[in-house]
Amino acid sequence: MKKIIITADDYGPVSTINRGIEQALEWECINTVSVLVNGRDANDECVAHEYLSKLHRRFPEAHIGVHLSITSGKPVSDIGKVSSLVKKDGSGQFMGYDEYEYERVSLQELSSEVQAQIEMFKETGIFLDHISCHHGLLTLFPDFFKIYMDAAIQHGVPIRNPIPISRLGIHGFRRSRVKREGIIAAIKLIDDVWWTNLPGLVVHVHPGNLQHMMDVYAHGQLRYAGYFIDTYYKKSSKRRWRKILRNLPEDRESELMVHLKVNGRDEMIPNGIDTKYFKGREKELSIMKQLSPINGLLETYGVEFSGFGDIP
Repeated sequence: MKKIIITADDYGPVSTINRGIEQALEWECINTVSVLVNGRDANDECVAHEYLSKLHRRFPEAHIGVHLSITSGKPVSDIGKVSSLVKKDGSGQFMGYDEYEYERVSLQELSSEVQAQIEMFKETGIFLDHISCHHGLLTLFPDFFKIYMDAAIQHGVPIRNPIPISRLGIHGFRRSRVKREGIIAAIKLIDDVWWTNLPGLVVHVHPGNLQHMMDVYAHGQLRYAGYFIDTYYKKSSKRRWRKILRNLPEDRESELMVHLKVNGRDEMIPNGIDTKYFKGREKELSIMKQLSPINGLLETYGVEFSGFGDIP
């Protein structure tokens, strides 16, 4: 039997995204939510406890994890303690993923912020299902990736597989906007990486080397889904759903990432949330509604829901 984890990213700071994810949970079309814990209210106060508790009360069966962010919104730590992670303009906001200054980042500050975001989640008492990272930046540089893996091992939680299925050459999963946009972002980042570090960066992001680093550095302690399905992003359609389910590998769990939103206005939209894709999020939700209840579609292709907790 094929197994799938369907994860909605970015719950937290944006109310229309939250409502879209909640609708998908009501329709039982997703089973996992990845939450940004640095959402703030109009008074610039962090309100993660409030929206996390609301989500858990309403959907106690949902698997909820932390979508670690160092590219959107503000840190949950005091700005003065993580100054190397934020813009120089005094806004206190994280640098965008395409403007990160790798050489400027303090690894100690980065590790501290990653831990602070996880601890903020755990303070709610909600079970921590997994961790993933916004824009994938924590998987791009070897030093960042080690911090990410260390946090997962320390807290005993799985991570999102950092190697998209589109990079593995598997039939039915070769075309991906995530892969293409990741290449563009990497090119932009090159301007901020000293040439002496560039060869190491290029070697690191090769799928074989990422896998080797996970196997060797983590000494078998790191858990992650066998496949990360990145071929649905910006290609949403019922036909695409069927293609994914038809070609889904059978040997391990697969995670499919979705981005959802209802139509409406938002008062608070932090930097690092792609407003250009808001219509795309609404389309993803519309298609999900057309497919609900999704269990019937999964059965047709011999697929069943799974979770990060099922990963051995």
